[in-house]
Amino acid sequence: MLPLRFSSVVRPLALAALVALGACSSDKKDDPTPTTPTNGFTWTTDGTNYASTTVVKSVAGGAMALLGQYKAPNNDTYNVTINVPATAGTYAVGANGTTGTLASYATTIGSTTTSYVASGSYGSGSVVVTSVTATEIVGTFTFTGEAFAPAGATKALTNGKFNIKR
Repeated sequence: MLPLRFSSVVRPLALAALVALGACSSDKKDDPTPTTPTNGFTWTTDGTNYASTTVVKSVAGGAMALLGQYKAPNNDTYNVTINVPATAGTYAVGANGTTGTLASYATTIGSTTTSYVASGSYGSGSVVVTSVTATEIVGTFTFTGEAFAPAGATKALTNGKFNIKR
């Protein structure tokens, strides 16, 4: 198996998924306890638990782009993006991470969007893909992403879980 290159395989998948995610919306309060979702993402950041209200996935060429979005009643949005190989395994993200593996978190609060990335030499963490079957993709994640602006700002996501129906 050839190593995945973010620019050649995952970037187009992530872009397509982001476009689709931007077209979706739903209002749902965050889940008080981050349990394994039945179709979506759960995670904790800054002491708050979130459950996705929208999920987008793309699996092609041995790579997966998984996105979960929580949209608050005031229209603020919180997006988790995970790009990993489409096979079960444990993947490091961030400094010295696995080629083609990326985790990011983007928030849009009012009119201000901030993106935190764990990929290449930025951030740190891991994604554990428990299973990839014809019907679902299951796993966990934890990562700390680093923002480009404001430079040096970080955001930690813990207790991350996903169960994506295919």
